[in-house]
Amino acid sequence: MPPSVSTLPASSYSDGEAVEREILDLIEASRSLDSDAAPIDDLDGRSWPVRYHLSPERANLLRHLRFDDLSVLELGAGMGGVSRFLAERAAHLTAVESSERRLEGATARLEGLASAQAVLGSAESVELDRFYDVVCLIGVLEYAELYVEAPTGVDPFVHLLDRASRHLAPGGVLLLAIENRLGAKYWTGAAEDHVGRPFFGLAGYPQSPSVRTFSRRELLALLRSAGWMPQRLDLPFPDYKMPTCVLRDDLADRDPELATDLACFRTFSDPERPRVHLYSDYLVLDGLARAGMFADMANSFLVFATREARPLATYRKLTADSALAWHYSPARAVSTRTRFVETDEGTLEARKTAIGAEAGGRAASNGVQFPERAFGTAPNRVFWRPELEPVAPGTRLRHTFLRRLAYEEEAEFFLGLAEFLRRAIERFQVDAEHLQPEAVDAIWRNATLDGDALIFFDLEWRTERPVLISWWILRNVLAFADDLTTLPARKRPESLRGLYRELCAELGIEPSLDADLEREVEFAHVVGRQSVDALRRRIRSAVDGLPPAERGGALLEASSVERQEDSLRRVTRAIGLQDASLRSVHEAMSHQETTLAHLHEALVGHDRALAYLKDEIDAMR
Repeated sequence: MPPSVSTLPASSYSDGEAVEREILDLIEASRSLDSDAAPIDDLDGRSWPVRYHLSPERANLLRHLRFDDLSVLELGAGMGGVSRFLAERAAHLTAVESSERRLEGATARLEGLASAQAVLGSAESVELDRFYDVVCLIGVLEYAELYVEAPTGVDPFVHLLDRASRHLAPGGVLLLAIENRLGAKYWTGAAEDHVGRPFFGLAGYPQSPSVRTFSRRELLALLRSAGWMPQRLDLPFPDYKMPTCVLRDDLADRDPELATDLACFRTFSDPERPRVHLYSDYLVLDGLARAGMFADMANSFLVFATREARPLATYRKLTADSALAWHYSPARAVSTRTRFVETDEGTLEARKTAIGAEAGGRAASNGVQFPERAFGTAPNRVFWRPELEPVAPGTRLRHTFLRRLAYEEEAEFFLGLAEFLRRAIERFQVDAEHLQPEAVDAIWRNATLDGDALIFFDLEWRTERPVLISWWILRNVLAFADDLTTLPARKRPESLRGLYRELCAELGIEPSLDADLEREVEFAHVVGRQSVDALRRRIRSAVDGLPPAERGGALLEASSVERQEDSLRRVTRAIGLQDASLRSVHEAMSHQETTLAHLHEALVGHDRALAYLKDEIDAMR
């Protein structure tokens, strides 16, 4: 939920009348109410509340679950961000919302679905005439201390969790989504989501009523104290609000590099305020994964709990998908889901399907690939085909390159990157200037090094014509744009423009930056859903060394702060040196003055002695 509400009285829980009216107008004018589609084309350019309530990424939290033939109660539905998805898949949905304006939005989102209804009421006190297989509390529990009217002496969080079970059918399941008080992003500089202050949750919350989240152990203990039996914990990243992936909590024990790579697929940004990065989210989370602390430090939780000690049929049906992770790529010409599944041989396999293509999804899960699809117009078409492939063994080059940058091994970083490019060119080369069409996706983020073997994975796109090598080098350079914003300025290249030119020179390739930038804009436009103008601004800003625009506002890049601090330190050192020099000069001058005084006294004494001698000589005469 939007963080600003934490400072408002209970009766004022809102994103603001103007914003909520804007959201309702967009829903009512929407080209499609389908949960897999954004209601408008330029959603990325809208405010955070608009994106939060309308983005199809909201549903990524629950896409890996099976709601077929199940009835669902959603408590605190907001303006229906998740409601539409649930209603499209469940046998029945009742969405409960306490704000009349928000209820209008939820009702509009559910239009045309006879099996769904939106009801006005509070999460803890609404009275309904039926029982449900699944009860959802998504982004609601953290506000209990502010908005739940609990009996005197009763913890409002416990009270809300207890009341959530009133309409639960026997064997039913509670789905609870909430931020982690100890999330890794808070340690690397992100402000607490709800109040916008760094370290607010890490150091604990105030005594007075406040928004309040919990660590993994605290949350599980809270559920047990309210009579719930936690059965499973999933980890949405970057958080539960708009996740790009959901991981099982034991994936990091199995493959820490895969878990970290998926979790940090997108930077842990703050959509509402500037985000300072004290260090790389990827490297910090990687260290936590290798230390066995990945689940404890995840940014958010999705908890499954039941009233019974042993999960019954409803839980088994809901969690029938046995994958260990689900990754989503929504902002593209074809939205995809990749499931990471353990095979009978004990290895992990990545299985990619298109979101919304039910028949294709079933076929792909049985090992049958989709036919290739074309996008764009000849002769600049691009083709997409999902792959079923084993998870690549070895060390991800992303891990290697970011560690070299983080530890200021600039020479090793550049030589390693150049060597990767050289080996990839040898593999895909057509002639002195071109690579095979399949090489368009052969960038360092899609590669591992297993001993001496260079292994590529996830090469799902190909172009109609051979790929120009200089453009392909630019694609590899641009792949650093997001990760580099999380590293301090002194640990990264001065600009991607410079890195591009240096790599072209190292590999003997003639650079053509402006033309290559336009090739990248055209490719990204065909593959994705953004406008050419927006892509051109973003890509050129990244290449010129400017921070890429964050969704929802300008990014306060740590590098600018660090540059100021470094400048201040240098000025302070210079002033200190100057002060020391001045003190030395002063001491020397003082010493000189003392010496001159002594010399003057000596001269005066000398003059007196001469006068005395003169007097004595005159007397002798």
